[in-house]
Amino acid sequence: MKTTIKSLLVLILAGFVFIGCASRHGGNPKKAQLEYKTVRLAASSNNFDQQLNEAAQEGWKLVTVMPEADGYAYYTFERAKH
Repeated sequence: MKTTIKSLLVLILAGFVFIGCASRHGGNPKKAQLEYKTVRLAASSNNFDQQLNEAAQEGWKLVTVMPEADGYAYYTFERAKH
């Protein structure tokens, strides 16, 4: 009888451990919510690098560049929402 109670307690404890590890609160980080910003810039402009550096200082990361035939391009940035 003592072995049955011990076995039952071990199974219950193992169940709690398994449920705790499988739950969403078991250490899985939430996906960050992102926001996006798209800017149209000419690569030949005098302050091109300055504008890109300012975006980086604000936490924006460059994710895509879509060039146009007229020398301009659309730069899309993303960052985690504040």
